[in-house]
Amino acid sequence: MTTTRAATRAATRPRWLLPLIIFCFVIGIAPYTLQTLVPATVPALRTPAVALAVLLSALATTPALIYWARITPHPRVRAFIIAMLCVGAYTILTQSLATAAGWWAGTTFDLPPLTLALAGERGAFPFVAHLAVVLALYLLVAARWPRLGYALYGFFLLLLIAGTIYSDSMYLHSGAFIFRNGYTIAADLLYGLTLFALPILVYETFLRRRAPKSHVR
Repeated sequence: MTTTRAATRAATRPRWLLPLIIFCFVIGIAPYTLQTLVPATVPALRTPAVALAVLLSALATTPALIYWARITPHPRVRAFIIAMLCVGAYTILTQSLATAAGWWAGTTFDLPPLTLALAGERGAFPFVAHLAVVLALYLLVAARWPRLGYALYGFFLLLLIAGTIYSDSMYLHSGAFIFRNGYTIAADLLYGLTLFALPILVYETFLRRRAPKSHVR
């Protein structure tokens, strides 16, 4: 009975769901992409219209992902979506806290708070997109070679450490980043490690809690 209901729900999943999510992510990633590749567009990115666009994208994406997680019969898909929602919430909270505490400044963060939290370089949309790719690569490998999957994710973390130290030093020197009020590269490294560890921890924890019912590891 449960299997039949799950199959029915999957079969009736709206065709517009995935295109809607992709469309909203394109809008959400656009400000970060334009800021990085076309710096001349930064004044336009400070307008209320851009903030409204990314806000509407977030308001559409979040319930769409929650709905997808509710109707999918696949625990791994549900775990993946929940992990990405947690990443988005974590980045929004951290960006908001950093803005309120005055930790992050510089040309990279010269955008309205709403645009920064959702679509800036350290905003929810870019980080969710990046970490979705990282988690997907891990899952592809771990599906056949679990130990190799963990080793791959550990390698990503090592790259993160080296990349954070190098990029922070470079951006601080150029003025793109300004760390204030006690925030340091070490604190930024801790933030990055927590952010990258979060999706795999949420994913694996969810599956383990569901294991007795769904027969997954």
